[in-house]
Amino acid sequence: MACHGGTQKFNDVPSHIALSDKMRADEVSCSSCHGPAHPTPAERENVPDRHPDVFSQELMEISADDLAKLMEKFNE
Repeated sequence: MACHGGTQKFNDVPSHIALSDKMRADEVSCSSCHGPAHPTPAERENVPDRHPDVFSQELMEISADDLAKLMEKFNE
């Protein structure tokens, strides 16, 4: 709940409402239903290396509208 627990989108999900007491008591966790939040170490090892300049160039190619949409999704 530390990641999304305070968002309206999270709070509107019926199963989150039903399990809220158990989540606060650490009897269930997000990963009980959703699985790991982040890649496993083995999965991270398979990510191709990216040169910082390539990543920076890709970011510069994102439109202001797309960046705003991305930030909105990030903050949900």
